[in-house]
Amino acid sequence: VYTTKIVGVILRKEDVKTEEDVIRFLSDKTDFEREVLLATFRIPIGKISTYKRIAEKIGRPRAYRAAGNALHKNPLAPIVPCHRVVRSDGRFGGPGEAAE
Repeated sequence: VYTTKIVGVILRKEDVKTEEDVIRFLSDKTDFEREVLLATFRIPIGKISTYKRIAEKIGRPRAYRAAGNALHKNPLAPIVPCHRVVRSDGRFGGPGEAAE
């Protein structure tokens, strides 16, 4: 069972199944951060995406570094699967690294 902690609340993956559930727990995030996290939530199991593709999906194609920064602050990992997002060269980006 995957769990994550948000401001004193422990969540199980089963507690967050829909986009509406995700939105409810992201009310303190900016619109941009919510869009990035929702686009990431939509990545199917077994698939990966890039920071650039996430930025393109939300209509901000040049904001791939900002998308990476939003994912590095993901409060719902692994429910919002930021581990499925990689750099354009296929390498993993990590905290403190450039997204692309």
